[in-house]
Amino acid sequence: MVGALIAPCPTSAIRYLATKCINRQRLRGWLVPWGTNRCQQVHSFDEPLAKTLDANDIVFSVHVPLPNMEMSPWFQYMLAVLQFDIAFKMINQIEDDVIVTIDAGLAYRDDLMSEWMMKFHSVEQRPLKCIFAVPKTYGNEGHFYHCDPIPIMELGSVAHKYFLINMRLPVNDTVNTGIGEIKDVHIVVSESHWHWGDYTLQVYSAFLTGTYGMWNLYVFTIIFLYAPSHKHNRHKSGDQRHIGRYHFYLIAGKNPDMTEKLENQETQLTCGEQVPTEAYRIIGKVAEE
Repeated sequence: MVGALIAPCPTSAIRYLATKCINRQRLRGWLVPWGTNRCQQVHSFDEPLAKTLDANDIVFSVHVPLPNMEMSPWFQYMLAVLQFDIAFKMINQIEDDVIVTIDAGLAYRDDLMSEWMMKFHSVEQRPLKCIFAVPKTYGNEGHFYHCDPIPIMELGSVAHKYFLINMRLPVNDTVNTGIGEIKDVHIVVSESHWHWGDYTLQVYSAFLTGTYGMWNLYVFTIIFLYAPSHKHNRHKSGDQRHIGRYHFYLIAGKNPDMTEKLENQETQLTCGEQVPTEAYRIIGKVAEE
């Protein structure tokens, strides 16, 4: 009961804002959003530096988990979805039934000093479904569309401590046209967890409390079901002995000839017990009288 009350929810979702890394040479190396080897960054596409960049020069980078945390094999799975922040522009609107092309890669490592190892790389296409809640006028430029999340990745097991996601939105005459003006990309990394950073003590406490409680329940059940009831048997045997003596007294009083026979039987029944024998002598005397 205590374990159930203090245990966290089975799954949790964390929203990551992807870092906009600059890759002018468009190399295939891994770009890290923070740390000693972090990439060259641009914080907003409205900055002067961003005006000199092409869309293909931008790599959206996300490190999972957050700084000073680590993943664990105790996680059962990890699911990632994309959330685009797309601003409305009269000259760059989202077209109907548009498809977004995503060039994504996932790398991993198990300590902060190792090189990143590629886990997979793929070019995926997903439908982009967005609505604009206000009239499409020049006065409403800059407002954001409401877009459905786009599933991008799912891991059936979490076997490493750190993961790195690098993602590009390649643009040419036929690819990623009509997707609007993308301002930011969010990745929402959902995991079914047993162990997560600051919640370690909470999760382990719930597990240990539950295990301790189940063990106690098991022990008490065994005791209740299989332990002999000595007290009950002692009272039962004592009652039978008193009833037998009571009948012995009655029979001895009515029929003196049976005194010796019954006394011998009673003596056999109580053989081995440390009980006084004065009662039997008194009964014999009364019977003779």
